[in-house]
Amino acid sequence: MVRLFLSLFICIMFFFLINPVFAEGPEIKVKVAGTIQAMASIAQTNSDTAQAGFGLRRVRLRFTSDFSSKIKGYVQFEATGPSLVDARIHYLFSKEVEVWVGRSYGAGMRGGVLTSHTAIDIVERPTSALIWARKTVGSDFRDYGAEVIGKKSDFTGRVWLHNGSGSLNLKPSERTTASIRTQSLAVDAMGIFKPKAVKGLETGGHFGVGNKYINDYTNYSAYLYYEPSPFRVKTEMVSVISKDAWNDNGQLKDLTFLGYYVFGGYKLVKNVELLARYEVVDYNTEIDDDEETDITIGASYAFWPDEWRAAKITGAYVIQQEAGDFDIDNNLFYVMFQIVF
Repeated sequence: MVRLFLSLFICIMFFFLINPVFAEGPEIKVKVAGTIQAMASIAQTNSDTAQAGFGLRRVRLRFTSDFSSKIKGYVQFEATGPSLVDARIHYLFSKEVEVWVGRSYGAGMRGGVLTSHTAIDIVERPTSALIWARKTVGSDFRDYGAEVIGKKSDFTGRVWLHNGSGSLNLKPSERTTASIRTQSLAVDAMGIFKPKAVKGLETGGHFGVGNKYINDYTNYSAYLYYEPSPFRVKTEMVSVISKDAWNDNGQLKDLTFLGYYVFGGYKLVKNVELLARYEVVDYNTEIDDDEETDITIGASYAFWPDEWRAAKITGAYVIQQEAGDFDIDNNLFYVMFQIVF
């Protein structure tokens, strides 16, 4: 591991030497942006408990600083917590190669945070994406690490080295001792193909392994998106294999999670889109009849069709079904008002 870090450091310093930023001082430009997502919902949470009311799904503040054409900084806060979401530094070696360092999302499931919170198809991300995040880096999809992003023609590749837990912020000094054993790293790699010859088509997948000292797992996904307006179709499959996480009659075994979804959208008029999603999640593929199915039907209204994310209202009804028992009433209706500034 020490050799790996030394090799990476030498390579990075070499690139900096042959590709300096500039001789003069920086010209700093700061941009401020944000998101407010306000909700109302009615939910049957189990057989005898219901709730109705209002809440804030997200209140985000984002700060982007441009020091030059090659160095940028990005910080994002969640104000409802409050909590730090992202804090990363970008270095653009060229138009084709970029490096991110800090706390951020990286290579992974496309339906996760690689889809911005401002562009989620319905009100919430697919359930499989939420479970995938909880089983890997954590529920906010972020981790501390470094990622290389390369683009060539219609192809984008991402390679992400990270701690393996979004809550672990390592910052040792000469006078501290390690309190946790973490000499391994989590690694994820992703390929994205978006051909210019086929408008609206995007496909790809990822594969990754966790840090065996923190969360030992293997995960992978594959997806196909096709969005030729006014239609949109998306499908994705994801799996997480947690090592020795399941006790079967006293014997530790790998626990395999599997999820997939199919989403469809149709713009009825220029500012109204009809939405639907069918999704299945299986928490342990070794056990029969433990799958859950979500059927979501909804619609979205955009106040400015040319700026779809800027201000919109999305409502949806979610029919939740457990394998083997479809009589449990735990359905959900929610509506969310979003503005992005």
